[in-house]
Amino acid sequence: MKIRKIILPVCLTLTGLTLTSFTPESTAEDVKFSGYLLADADYFDEFYSKADADDAATDSSWHSEIRALKVSARWKHENLRFKGQYKWQSGGGEWGDLLISYRTDAVNVFAGRSEPATSQEANMSYKQLPVIERSLPVRAFAAGQSDIAGIDWRRSEQQLQLALFRNDDDHIGVQLRFSQQALSDSLLWAVAAEQRDLQGDNYQIKTRAAAHLSDKVIRSPRFYADQQNLLQADIALINDLGWFSAEYWLTSTTAVSGDEFTLHGSYWQWVYNTRQSYRIADFETGSRRKQLTGSWDYVVRVEWLDLQDQGYGARASNWLAGVNYHPYKNLSLMANLIHNQAAGQLVSSAADAEQASGNALSLRLRYLF
Repeated sequence: MKIRKIILPVCLTLTGLTLTSFTPESTAEDVKFSGYLLADADYFDEFYSKADADDAATDSSWHSEIRALKVSARWKHENLRFKGQYKWQSGGGEWGDLLISYRTDAVNVFAGRSEPATSQEANMSYKQLPVIERSLPVRAFAAGQSDIAGIDWRRSEQQLQLALFRNDDDHIGVQLRFSQQALSDSLLWAVAAEQRDLQGDNYQIKTRAAAHLSDKVIRSPRFYADQQNLLQADIALINDLGWFSAEYWLTSTTAVSGDEFTLHGSYWQWVYNTRQSYRIADFETGSRRKQLTGSWDYVVRVEWLDLQDQGYGARASNWLAGVNYHPYKNLSLMANLIHNQAAGQLVSSAADAEQASGNALSLRLRYLF
């Protein structure tokens, strides 16, 4: 695959278009700044820590952190758009999205650094996310921040997107995603397919069962990988009864030896906001911030992840109940209570006969600016 040779020229071309288009007529009013601050406190038991005490980062107690402070800048001039982000967190600072696009009513060409639009939740900002952490399958399978170039076509209530990307593990891939809004924009569904070249690297998924400060106790088989194919489907429905959403992920990864490992996962979620603040617009699900003030969210989520195949790896499931209070449109207080069960080859200090369960409580203060 020659994705690297394609992405770089497109990025340089669009960067040149942006610079030449930034004329004296463009003013500071064209630039909009925003961001968010996330302050977290988590409690979890020994299930969420590794069995090797010398290697464990955490134990059964309260832990707190400034999860993230992100600042974003958006600029637009006629058909050109630019988005830049920088994030500070406990491990230091890093760049987020750096994306340039040229948009018309029907076509959007983009390049830079961002996350491939694999699923609704994977690309939903923490500014909009109704739960504290993303679901198990999203954390396990999404490509994450990548160098990316692509194009999407929009026609009425349909969107087709093609993207080429290279993630931080230097794995390159191609993605095709189709989305459709229906029922007067109260229903959004999408399907996506990806192929990734893993270049013979040592491959293993390691993910946390719940809280961000816990250890990565859920793991897949470990092997040298060649190619990976991924299928994904998601749906969201918003009506007077609340916001219903679900996603399913399926991956097939071929090892250099020729063995094939099939891993998959899903989540089902219901959110009820007392002021019906959530909506579907522009092929995304989010909130009407002005309507959030004084409202409550009640959240129920069931999720599972199967990283076990050919007798290796582990599987896990979570039951989550959450409540969010939005005293102001830019301030949210969030709480998630989580019960986890897991089996297989676990590295948890609570593992007994290859089975374990645990409980966690996560709290978050989210401030938007």
